[in-house]
Amino acid sequence: MAEGYEVLFISILSKLSATNQNAHIAREMMLDGEIEIIDSRTISTGIGLLVAAASDMVKKWRRKK
Repeated sequence: MAEGYEVLFISILSKLSATNQNAHIAREMMLDGEIEIIDSRTISTGIGLLVAAASDMVKKWRRKK
């Protein structure tokens, strides 16, 4: 990926949306970069909590580097 970015993609329930499958296809098409794909297995506002937790984890990881 451009400039060495890493992507964390959290999708809604994969059984109800093609976004998760599209992310897998995009990852296969990429020559460089890291794409981590997570199926949230939810369609509720709980996904917002998952994204917030993931953001906190990334911030903590960056501080340790």
